[in-house]
Amino acid sequence: MPHESVIKEAEKEGVTAKPMGAKEDDEPKPFLQAHKDSVITGLSALLFLAGLILGFTGFDTLEIPLYALSIIIGGYKTARSALYGLKKLNFDMNVLMAIAVVGAVRLPISVSTSTCFISNRDAFSNSNDVKVDSIYSCWSKERNQD
Repeated sequence: MPHESVIKEAEKEGVTAKPMGAKEDDEPKPFLQAHKDSVITGLSALLFLAGLILGFTGFDTLEIPLYALSIIIGGYKTARSALYGLKKLNFDMNVLMAIAVVGAVRLPISVSTSTCFISNRDAFSNSNDVKVDSIYSCWSKERNQD
Protein backbone atom coordinates (compact mmCIF):
# COMPACT_ATOMS: atom_id res chain seq x y z
CA MET A 1 0.00 0.00 0.00
CA PRO A 2 1.58 3.34 -1.01
CA HIS A 3 2.26 5.95 1.66
CA GLU A 4 -0.35 8.35 0.27
CA SER A 5 -3.23 5.90 0.68
CA VAL A 6 -2.19 5.07 4.25
CA ILE A 7 -2.01 8.77 5.08
CA LYS A 8 -5.48 9.37 3.58
CA GLU A 9 -6.98 6.46 5.53
CA ALA A 10 -5.40 7.75 8.74
CA GLU A 11 -6.80 11.24 8.13
CA LYS A 12 -10.30 9.75 7.76
CA GLU A 13 -9.83 8.29 11.25
CA GLY A 14 -8.80 11.71 12.57
CA VAL A 15 -5.12 10.91 13.14
CA THR A 16 -1.93 12.03 11.44
CA ALA A 17 0.37 9.53 9.75
CA LYS A 18 3.86 10.13 8.34
CA PRO A 19 6.35 7.79 6.71
CA MET A 20 9.07 6.59 9.07
CA GLY A 21 12.08 8.85 8.95
CA ALA A 22 10.11 11.87 7.69
CA LYS A 23 11.47 15.14 9.05
CA GLU A 24 9.36 17.34 11.27
CA ASP A 25 8.52 20.87 10.18
CA ASP A 26 10.78 23.24 12.05
CA GLU A 27 8.66 26.35 11.64
CA PRO A 28 6.30 27.07 14.54
CA LYS A 29 2.58 26.74 13.98
CA PRO A 30 0.03 29.43 14.92
CA PHE A 31 -1.55 28.96 18.36
CA LEU A 32 -4.98 27.86 17.11
CA GLN A 33 -3.45 25.34 14.73
CA ALA A 34 -1.08 23.97 17.36
CA HIS A 35 -3.76 23.68 20.06
CA LYS A 36 -6.88 23.00 17.98
CA ASP A 37 -8.18 20.08 20.09
CA SER A 38 -7.67 21.98 23.34
CA VAL A 39 -9.49 25.05 22.02
CA ILE A 40 -12.41 22.91 20.82
CA THR A 41 -12.61 21.11 24.18
CA GLY A 42 -12.48 24.43 26.07
CA LEU A 43 -15.20 25.96 23.89
CA SER A 44 -17.38 22.89 24.39
CA ALA A 45 -16.84 23.07 28.17
CA LEU A 46 -17.71 26.78 28.26
CA LEU A 47 -20.92 26.20 26.32
CA PHE A 48 -21.84 23.36 28.67
CA LEU A 49 -21.17 25.49 31.77
CA ALA A 50 -23.15 28.40 30.28
CA GLY A 51 -26.11 26.06 29.69
CA LEU A 52 -25.81 24.68 33.22
CA ILE A 53 -25.69 28.15 34.80
CA LEU A 54 -28.58 29.45 32.69
CA GLY A 55 -30.61 26.37 33.60
CA PHE A 56 -30.11 26.98 37.31
CA THR A 57 -30.91 30.69 37.02
CA GLY A 58 -34.17 30.12 35.15
CA PHE A 59 -33.24 31.00 31.56
CA ASP A 60 -34.52 27.69 30.21
CA THR A 61 -34.88 28.85 26.60
CA LEU A 62 -31.11 28.95 26.05
CA GLU A 63 -30.21 25.92 28.15
CA ILE A 64 -30.97 23.18 25.59
CA PRO A 65 -29.42 24.99 22.58
CA LEU A 66 -26.20 25.58 24.54
CA TYR A 67 -26.04 21.91 25.56
CA ALA A 68 -26.66 20.89 21.94
CA LEU A 69 -23.89 23.17 20.67
CA SER A 70 -21.55 21.80 23.31
CA ILE A 71 -22.26 18.23 22.21
CA ILE A 72 -21.94 19.05 18.51
CA ILE A 73 -18.70 21.02 18.83
CA GLY A 74 -17.06 18.70 21.35
CA GLY A 75 -18.23 15.45 19.79
CA TYR A 76 -17.81 16.15 16.08
CA LYS A 77 -14.44 14.43 15.73
CA THR A 78 -15.57 11.39 17.72
CA ALA A 79 -18.84 11.13 15.78
CA ARG A 80 -16.99 11.35 12.47
CA SER A 81 -14.62 8.58 13.53
CA ALA A 82 -17.57 6.53 14.80
CA LEU A 83 -19.35 6.77 11.44
CA TYR A 84 -16.19 5.71 9.66
CA GLY A 85 -15.80 2.81 12.11
CA LEU A 86 -19.39 1.71 11.52
CA LYS A 87 -18.81 1.72 7.76
CA LYS A 88 -15.85 -0.62 8.30
CA LEU A 89 -17.81 -2.66 10.92
CA ASN A 90 -15.16 -1.72 13.48
CA PHE A 91 -16.93 -1.17 16.81
CA ASP A 92 -14.27 0.81 18.65
CA MET A 93 -14.33 3.34 21.47
CA ASN A 94 -15.62 6.11 19.18
CA VAL A 95 -18.71 4.08 18.27
CA LEU A 96 -19.39 3.33 21.93
CA MET A 97 -18.98 6.99 22.90
CA ALA A 98 -21.34 8.11 20.13
CA ILE A 99 -23.95 5.59 21.30
CA ALA A 100 -23.50 6.78 24.90
CA VAL A 101 -24.03 10.43 23.93
CA VAL A 102 -27.16 9.61 21.95
CA GLY A 103 -28.47 7.61 24.91
CA ALA A 104 -27.69 10.40 27.36
CA VAL A 105 -29.45 12.97 25.19
CA ARG A 106 -32.53 10.76 25.04
CA LEU A 107 -32.84 10.49 28.84
CA PRO A 108 -35.93 12.43 29.96
CA ILE A 109 -34.60 13.17 33.44
CA SER A 110 -33.37 16.71 34.09
CA VAL A 111 -30.92 17.89 36.74
CA SER A 112 -33.71 19.30 38.90
CA THR A 113 -35.55 15.96 38.82
CA SER A 114 -32.41 14.20 40.02
CA THR A 115 -32.06 16.79 42.76
CA CYS A 116 -35.69 16.16 43.69
CA PHE A 117 -34.90 12.45 44.11
CA ILE A 118 -31.99 13.20 46.41
CA SER A 119 -33.66 15.92 48.47
CA ASN A 120 -36.96 14.09 49.02
CA ARG A 121 -36.69 12.70 52.59
CA ASP A 122 -39.60 10.30 52.17
CA ALA A 123 -37.62 8.44 49.53
CA PHE A 124 -35.15 7.34 52.19
CA SER A 125 -37.64 5.83 54.62
CA ASN A 126 -37.73 2.10 55.39
CA SER A 127 -40.95 1.41 53.48
CA ASN A 128 -40.50 0.49 49.81
CA ASP A 129 -44.02 1.74 48.98
CA VAL A 130 -43.19 5.21 50.30
CA LYS A 131 -39.94 5.29 48.26
CA VAL A 132 -41.66 4.51 44.98
CA ASP A 133 -44.63 6.81 45.65
CA SER A 134 -42.50 9.79 46.68
CA ILE A 135 -40.10 9.39 43.75
CA TYR A 136 -42.99 9.04 41.30
CA SER A 137 -44.81 12.07 42.69
CA CYS A 138 -41.63 14.13 42.60
CA TRP A 139 -40.96 13.08 38.99
CA SER A 140 -44.54 13.71 37.88
CA LYS A 141 -44.52 17.18 39.47
CA GLU A 142 -41.40 18.02 37.49
CA ARG A 143 -42.88 16.67 34.25
CA ASN A 144 -46.12 18.63 34.73
CA GLN A 145 -44.24 21.91 35.12
CA ASP A 146 -42.95 21.67 31.53
